[in-house]
Amino acid sequence: FAALNYVNPVKNRYAFQMSEVDPDWIFTDATRRFATYTNLDPGNYIFRVKGTDGQGIWNDTPTVIRVRIHPPWWATYWAYLFYAFATFLLLFFLRRYDLYRQRLKQALALEHAHAQNLEKVDRLKSRFFTNITHEFRTPLTLIQGPVQQLIDGQFQGNLKEQYRLILRNSRRLLKLINQILELAKLDAGHIHLQVSKTELVTLIKAIIGTFSTLAETRNITMKLKSKEKSLHGFVDYDKTEKILTNLLSNAFKFTPDGGHILVLLEVGETQTEIKSPVKQSKKWLEGKNTPSFPPSNYPPGWNRKRGVTLKVINSGPGIAPDQIARIFDRFYRVDESDRQSSVGTGVGLALIKELVILCRGEISVQSIPGKETCFCLWLPFEYDAYYPTEFVSSPAPVAKDIQIEAPEAKSAGESVAVNREKQCVRKGLPRLLLIEDNPDVAGYITGILQDHYRMVTAQNGLKGYKETIERFPDLVISDVIMPEMDGFAYCQKVKSDQRTCHIPVILLTARGDVESKITGLELGADAYLGKPFDAAELKAQIENLLMQRQRLRSHFQENLQVPQAGDLICANDQKFYKRVTDLIDENLGDVSFNVEKLASEVGMSRTHLTRKLAALTGQSTVDLMRRIRLHKAVSLLKEKGGNVGEIAWQVGFENPSYFTKCFRREFGMNPTAHLKLKKQIDEIPRV
Repeated sequence: FAALNYVNPVKNRYAFQMSEVDPDWIFTDATRRFATYTNLDPGNYIFRVKGTDGQGIWNDTPTVIRVRIHPPWWATYWAYLFYAFATFLLLFFLRRYDLYRQRLKQALALEHAHAQNLEKVDRLKSRFFTNITHEFRTPLTLIQGPVQQLIDGQFQGNLKEQYRLILRNSRRLLKLINQILELAKLDAGHIHLQVSKTELVTLIKAIIGTFSTLAETRNITMKLKSKEKSLHGFVDYDKTEKILTNLLSNAFKFTPDGGHILVLLEVGETQTEIKSPVKQSKKWLEGKNTPSFPPSNYPPGWNRKRGVTLKVINSGPGIAPDQIARIFDRFYRVDESDRQSSVGTGVGLALIKELVILCRGEISVQSIPGKETCFCLWLPFEYDAYYPTEFVSSPAPVAKDIQIEAPEAKSAGESVAVNREKQCVRKGLPRLLLIEDNPDVAGYITGILQDHYRMVTAQNGLKGYKETIERFPDLVISDVIMPEMDGFAYCQKVKSDQRTCHIPVILLTARGDVESKITGLELGADAYLGKPFDAAELKAQIENLLMQRQRLRSHFQENLQVPQAGDLICANDQKFYKRVTDLIDENLGDVSFNVEKLASEVGMSRTHLTRKLAALTGQSTVDLMRRIRLHKAVSLLKEKGGNVGEIAWQVGFENPSYFTKCFRREFGMNPTAHLKLKKQIDEIPRV
């Protein structure tokens, strides 16, 4: 900048100011006639400048320059709009990505849960089909086997009893099939209520009466307690009959002989609190009852005023608290490892639940493990509880004419398959132990084998193991699916016990799949037969295994050396026999080393040691010790010769004459003759 005064320009002075930047005027002289501003922010500015002449007189009006600093392209309004839009898009996509991740995470969690549920259902289905297969194969065995015997003309027993056995198991198959079909129809919605007016007390008494023979046979006390002598109401007769029959069947299944079953009949609104009427049960488990499964298809206007409550209470093992909430689930069965009775397929309680829901009732259960279980059933019986289309004009059957197939009492087969050796009085026959929880199957197998073997039976693996230890059978035939201890656990326990690992075990079961067969063989089973089985095949397996044991005994009669493991003897028995012979060798010179000391060193009782060695070698412990000492004496005679009395003493014989007697019995000559024969052989010149 410059002033328009040229008289004496060196004396001119100037002042300038930039608005928004300089708070006051900035003065300068003629030597610096410029102003420099850097790093100004974008915006509008006013630059003012004024000057003086040589006299020092300032002009009144400063010169003004308006300055506008434009922002860079990245700081413009359009840029900020773009930034805002980009930020919005970024946040939008980040949110979408986060939501996608959350949905994916939830989907994966649901998929994982679904996969777990499918796996769980598959396991339950697999278990269900395994159980259902067992339930089918067992009666098929008892139909096919007797029929084949009749066709072949081999049956020699009571023909009518054989027919009853076939008929009983045919009905069992039919009942099982009907239950499965009824569940399928309920799922498809093909079963509807057919309500009619019924005298309920008479109906319940008639159903309970069908179980009276079974109760008497098993010495079970069964009572019905009801304040109502007569009770007319509207129910579906057929479905009520099935519900109560299945509940009583379930009660009898898990009630031990000599136990009690109590049925209480009450009238009231929905379910009343479950209380134990049995004196020894003071307290029920709190909060351990199942949901009551209330239905949702109530007719309009029905206020659930009145209904009949039935409580079926039975003594027995009870249900564990962690399983009680699932007993009505389909494909689920309560763990039978500690059960005292045989178990079913798991269909019955699921069918009961579906029928109760269809009838707009409620059902729940409470249990005291080890004492008793109570199933509480509530069913409406008022007219308003049903739709008009659910009534039928035909009256309900007369109670005295109903026919219900109650569970069978103990069959005649069970009377044959008792735990005694009365089936065959001839001594010397091999002893067979049959472990089977189904009395009909036990009776059938006993019938086809009792002419050739001494039969002993047990109802489960635990009892079978006790019989094995007590009786030392020559062979064991065991079912797999049994209460308390199954066949796999029994086989593993027997084969891992040094006292019993030599006993052949045949697993005879309805589990015919390859995995179960491999499992059984890996646990040490000598044979695995599936049901239904062929009687001739079972006999052939028994004969082959017993013949194999006989070949092993023959080997030890001729040779005291143990054969290779896997040929005639298992590895455990090979180690056992080697330990016994080594102990005898180590104590040859000890005259006091007898059977008791040997049993103590081996870790067995004298009885178990004698039985074990007799089963393996066909010899008693005393005979085996004597033979080992005599064969050692032969070796000493060959090596040293010398005095017979000294050699007798070295191998544990105190009396030389007794040693000579035993030597002659074993080798056909006395020690002196044996020594002379050795010298003659040594004098023969060798070529």
